[in-house]
Amino acid sequence: MLEATSYRYEVMQPKARTLANTGAQAVRIKENEMLEAMEKQLKWENKVNQRADWDEKLQLKTEFKRLKAGDSIIRGEMKLAGKCLVEVRRAALKKLLDEEMEQYKTELNSVGKTFHKQRI
Repeated sequence: MLEATSYRYEVMQPKARTLANTGAQAVRIKENEMLEAMEKQLKWENKVNQRADWDEKLQLKTEFKRLKAGDSIIRGEMKLAGKCLVEVRRAALKKLLDEEMEQYKTELNSVGKTFHKQRI
């Protein structure tokens, strides 16, 4: 019976060391849970930041490609505008030369002369 009474006494009156260990363990558990929650929050924020960075880079690349495509379109239009300008200038020059030739012909005809065209 001595064993039973001593056991009962130990259970009823736990040692101070056991209580301290239990309290320290509870504090460590709370700290571990808090650290785990903070780590989970940091991982989530890191994931959100990575997505935001990816989205920003994607927008920059898309804008760059759009500007590059616009530049190529503008270059093509400028090339066609240059060709059209050359054709318009040629037509205007030909018209001017034809008008001058007709003017010379009329002046020479009024004097009684003509241009000599050599046929080969």
